[in-house]
Amino acid sequence: MTTENRVGDGYVRRALRDLETLGFVGHGKSGRSNVYHLTTTGQRAVLEGGEIPIRPNAATGEKAIAAGLAEHGLAVTETLVQWNAALMDWDVEVAHPIDKVRGVISDAVLYRPNRGAKVEFVEVDRFTMSMSRLVEKLHAYEAYSRATYQEGERGTIGTTRLLWRQRYRRSEQFPVVRLVLDNGDEDALNRRAARLERRIRGIGIRIDYAPLPMLRRPRTTSGSGGRSAAPTIR
Repeated sequence: MTTENRVGDGYVRRALRDLETLGFVGHGKSGRSNVYHLTTTGQRAVLEGGEIPIRPNAATGEKAIAAGLAEHGLAVTETLVQWNAALMDWDVEVAHPIDKVRGVISDAVLYRPNRGAKVEFVEVDRFTMSMSRLVEKLHAYEAYSRATYQEGERGTIGTTRLLWRQRYRRSEQFPVVRLVLDNGDEDALNRRAARLERRIRGIGIRIDYAPLPMLRRPRTTSGSGGRSAAPTIR
């Protein structure tokens, strides 16, 4: 079923075709599948609705599909769906500047209002990024966790604050990075995770990782009412 109200995917497909006829969505191909995206008209309608913030320079998704990025986007979306993330509770491709040169772009930021972390960073690796680049990105998160700024206009107050707290004020600790591995069988994904763990041993942030096939399994009963805990890299 596609939604919590058990609306089937046939209903959703018909709705998408109707929206495409009206010019609000378009679609491209990823393998044999149709991948739908908002058009400029659709983005304008969402913006006028006032429910979801739209980035000024956001693309429609058509270029991303043409560039072969649809599979990654679908994997990010499936990851969030598997975690029962409500539509309004996550943003994708969120940039976190560190300084004038460095920064890290999260595949998604998941807002958890009822949990102590408040937000979680989501990364999906489909073997399209080299191990070196993946390691570099995770170390960029660590750099973001340690980056500071001076309060006041041009640092006039002189009080040093952690940069990430300026954006995520309600989080008591630096958000966990949820790394999901995809595009391979579970044994291959676990081997990649083991290689990654060796490369970033001793990293100063919490990184939970799991193969996407594990998230697709039926939920297990636990004290917190969620899935069984994912392995953690420290």
